[in-house]
Amino acid sequence: MWQKYFKIAERQLEAGKYKTFEGHALKALQCAEAANSPVQIFKTLHLLRIFYAENNNPLLLETLHKSVAAAEKAHGANSIELAEELEMLGAVLEMAEDFKGAEAAKLKALAIRKHREGQRPEPYPTFDLEAEDEQDDHFDTDSPIGLMDAMGNLASFYIDQKEFAKAETLFLEWLERNKKYYGPASEPVEEIADIYAEIAEGLGRADEAKELRELFDSPITAEEEEILTALENNPAKEDFEKTIQLYRESLKKLEAISDKRCAKVSASEPFKEMKLQVYKEASQTFKKSLGELLRLQSYKEKKAESLVEAEEIFRTLLAETEDDTYRILLLHTLLDLSKESEAHKAELEALMLEMPDHIDTLYSKALLLYRTEGSTPASRQALNTAFKANPQVLAMLAAPVTEVPEDEMSADAYRYSSLSHYAWHGTEGSIDFTTETVMNALSPALRRRVEAMAKAAEAQAEAEARQKEAQTAQNA
Repeated sequence: MWQKYFKIAERQLEAGKYKTFEGHALKALQCAEAANSPVQIFKTLHLLRIFYAENNNPLLLETLHKSVAAAEKAHGANSIELAEELEMLGAVLEMAEDFKGAEAAKLKALAIRKHREGQRPEPYPTFDLEAEDEQDDHFDTDSPIGLMDAMGNLASFYIDQKEFAKAETLFLEWLERNKKYYGPASEPVEEIADIYAEIAEGLGRADEAKELRELFDSPITAEEEEILTALENNPAKEDFEKTIQLYRESLKKLEAISDKRCAKVSASEPFKEMKLQVYKEASQTFKKSLGELLRLQSYKEKKAESLVEAEEIFRTLLAETEDDTYRILLLHTLLDLSKESEAHKAELEALMLEMPDHIDTLYSKALLLYRTEGSTPASRQALNTAFKANPQVLAMLAAPVTEVPEDEMSADAYRYSSLSHYAWHGTEGSIDFTTETVMNALSPALRRRVEAMAKAAEAQAEAEARQKEAQTAQNA
């Protein structure tokens, strides 16, 4: 009978049918008690406490105490079920201003989670922020996420109680776990920095709190801002050589500022990795711009040495940051260099082996095969695989557009075609190869669709060109 009443109550709670829920839940509880089943008693009390919490029922606290006792009896003193009930009890006691009771419940729940962590045979997992949607298993309450949430909740409780010394001790442990799980300079770590600033302020360390808040509010110094503004007002923008020389001189100044700021960061600072990243950000972003400018110079002025220098820049940035932005820029620079250099071709192939398949690797592999073999079954198969990943790339390679599209697939195609334009167009016959290969593999309906996309891209490019000519004429 318990299962019958419990299932009815469970469905009614999910459907929001509160008027009839409590009666069925209480009948289920009577059946569970009559059967002397600890698990059934706990599951029913747990359901009731959810209902009472949602409806601000005065029976909530009494039911929670019973649910805590039932969880321990049914699942054990170190069960996740007990930890969850204790955490809920702590939250309710805090709202009732029973702060001593709330602290005791939260501490006990945290102790259980730590004990459970120590019993896990698997290594401490790490989290990939880029693949968050694919890692729902990490968000199980009995996981590092659950433990870190419990620690953060208790640290916030201590801050609210103005017990900043207790808050700091717990926060520093919480911070290290966040750094280990997400990465020391990750966005989640940045998001909790303000909490530490509040703790530092509460402990009388106002300067430390101010510095930490300013780290994210104003990451660029006035001196750096002055250098960047001077570059924006550069009168010799059309002269590659003068502009690049100015960039090199400015980069030296920015790196000197960055080095000076980084040298002041103590190894014992809790947010040292985040500080170092922020302090280097201006010079690294600027170095990336220099690399892109050198790539452009190599195409416009046929200067191979500029491309080699750009390669060195992107390789250095990748080593410093492991940022995929620099990995992709390095890939495209090597794609350009590999046309005339077997050594660069080997480096490119090794780099692509380290990367997951996406349009940058797939289309680049197809181009490499075409350069080596011409139009062969292998090169055509590689191109068809790339085309399936993003069919819009080929249309934009054939007829480049100047404005970034809004939808994600088109924007991705625009990015790839912009970066690889010279590599493809500098390889004789490659554009005809793409058109013939893809068209031959398509059904008549899909072929018409691709032809329409190509015509639309060509028409857009022509319209943009006319608009640019008209603007130039107007300015003249």
